[in-house]
Amino acid sequence: MNFINTTTFVKRLFTVLWVMGLLLVTACRDKQVSDGQVTNIDLTSPAQKKLNMSEFVSGIQYIPLETSDDNLMGNVDQLLFAHNKIIIVDNKTASIFFFDDQGKYLYKIAKQGVGPEEYSEIDKVAVNSQEGVLYVLDRKKVLVYSLEGEFKETIKLDFLAGDFIYMDHTLVFYCDYGQNPALEKDGQLPLLAIYHIDTAETRYSLYADASIGMTEVIDNHMLRGYGGRDEGTLTFPFSDYVYRLGTEGASPAYFVDFGEKNRTRLENHLAMLKSEQLSAEDCMEGRKGYPAFRAVSGCQESDSLLFVGFNNYSEHETGVYLWDKRSGKTLNGCSSEGWAIKNDIDGGYPLLPMALRGDKFYTVVPPFYLLDMEIEDPELKSIVEKMTGEENPILMVSTVKIGKADSNR
Repeated sequence: MNFINTTTFVKRLFTVLWVMGLLLVTACRDKQVSDGQVTNIDLTSPAQKKLNMSEFVSGIQYIPLETSDDNLMGNVDQLLFAHNKIIIVDNKTASIFFFDDQGKYLYKIAKQGVGPEEYSEIDKVAVNSQEGVLYVLDRKKVLVYSLEGEFKETIKLDFLAGDFIYMDHTLVFYCDYGQNPALEKDGQLPLLAIYHIDTAETRYSLYADASIGMTEVIDNHMLRGYGGRDEGTLTFPFSDYVYRLGTEGASPAYFVDFGEKNRTRLENHLAMLKSEQLSAEDCMEGRKGYPAFRAVSGCQESDSLLFVGFNNYSEHETGVYLWDKRSGKTLNGCSSEGWAIKNDIDGGYPLLPMALRGDKFYTVVPPFYLLDMEIEDPELKSIVEKMTGEENPILMVSTVKIGKADSNR
């Protein structure tokens, strides 16, 4: 079994670059923000160029993930870390693979089934590295395992969820939009459910307009842990804000300013969705017109870096914004010709971040992609020469540094 076939890869890349989280709706965003609470990111006129990795990457390391008959992957959905372990969540095989920090295979959790200690599917995985606990979301329940795969307990939920993170004895869930009608309140539905592990109590937050039906929404979003802290970030493409998550809920942290004209287009598209009540097919095929505005498509943040992705679906445009908090320097760029970052360092795979730790971005590189390339970098070339195309992916670790550390933002 290959890591991922070409058709799947193209669909995955299309989703990551152009569709990722494009049509999820937040409510009353202007009322949620007051002056002084939010850092402004000016993208009213982003640079019309691809960013070369040499502009901000100071070094690249490649970590081939060991391949064996017991650990062939189908489709990497998440990349997580705990202590010195790399955790790969594969939603195709419904397995969770553990590697050491050099890519050596250790073991896996593969407990798909209908038994009391098994999950029917893996929606998402969250990790409490301090206590050595791993949480597996299976729609309306969470199965709890040790990091060694020992089953501990099942947490039953009163809601449907699609994603979550762990923070300080709390699980913060993203509720599938429109899938929890019983939670509607004054025409609004909660997008966040905050479950306190110690008390088993749930509180709901970040309400959205319930009149937008599930069939009218391409249901994607980004919910990420933040730099090892008990915080996370959350983005919604119909909001120009990046939200900071905590154990008590969400608050806007960054405002991505695409300009007044862009906001008008966004609001017009939202009004059309509400009035037309489009089917999912109409939304996906663009029969009523693809969204013709720039939208936030995701965010990753650590103490060192902030990375924001954006896109314009109708123009097939992808864009990135990068802020080095140590130096205060920023970079941005966008392109209508594929991904907005180009690997001009070694000619290999471009930086397409799946995870961020400190000053390092982690990109999952499909083996077949490299087999078709003329590679000059000695380290990467040595890795590729040993490949047959049946291997697990390679992790590309990009260390980022923009400018000098004594600069101010």
